[in-house]
Amino acid sequence: MRLLKRLKRNYLAVSGAVILTLILSAGLLAPWLAPHDPNECVLRNRAQGSSAEYPLGTDELGRCMLSRLLYGARLSFVTGLGTVLMAAAAGIPLGLAAGYYGGWFDNSLMGIMDVLLSVPYFLLALAIVAILGPGLLNSMIAIAVWTLPGYVRITRACVLEVREKEYIEPARAIGHSDLAILVRHVFPNCLSTLIVQTSLRVGSAIVSVAALSFLGLGAQPPTPEWGAMLNSGRVYIRTAPHIVTYPGLAIFTSVLGFNLVGDGLRDALDPRLRRL
Repeated sequence: MRLLKRLKRNYLAVSGAVILTLILSAGLLAPWLAPHDPNECVLRNRAQGSSAEYPLGTDELGRCMLSRLLYGARLSFVTGLGTVLMAAAAGIPLGLAAGYYGGWFDNSLMGIMDVLLSVPYFLLALAIVAILGPGLLNSMIAIAVWTLPGYVRITRACVLEVREKEYIEPARAIGHSDLAILVRHVFPNCLSTLIVQTSLRVGSAIVSVAALSFLGLGAQPPTPEWGAMLNSGRVYIRTAPHIVTYPGLAIFTSVLGFNLVGDGLRDALDPRLRRL
């Protein structure tokens, strides 16, 4: 309840939540809100502006822009959240183990993470997609690998701080296993930081997956994905700018929403930043 009260006082966070709710609702309700099939091509209507039949115009193949944007919303949310959850599912356990046990495992893991961080992130993603092949799932895996070191390092830093707290020693003294200590005492105290990082990284993941799709390495035609829509419409940026303007605005608005919510969660969960 306190968290909700703090978030309500943060008007930017509330604005971000409203933006994300509207976009997510539009994506979930796409089958009912979309006026046309997103992949239906009507060549005689290609590259048209707004009209009663096509509220946001049509793309280079005569497909309804509004319908494709609505269906693209669900894809962007799924890819953004899915990418971050994959990275978190691997990175958080590794960070917990590295920070709690230390020693050779910690040194070896941090060495591997440093190597990954030393490679420019987009170059690393391109290399992984080149190995796995183009496709939306492979692009998600590539971005998840790039996101992994951040989760490992953040989780490890939290564990190094928490494991020295006074309440850890009594847990060891009464015979709790290392797994029980990590799950019951260490991880809950790292959760707030990880929630904030997740909300901020989803927006970055959406942009990264869209960038790979723009290069033809992510979602493949005719999938209505925002980055792929930018790629297919870039040739018409002068003659029919709406083809690239609307997908670009959709990406911008989604990332803005996640960043506003992430900043609000940071202010609400970090005691040093709470506004009393």
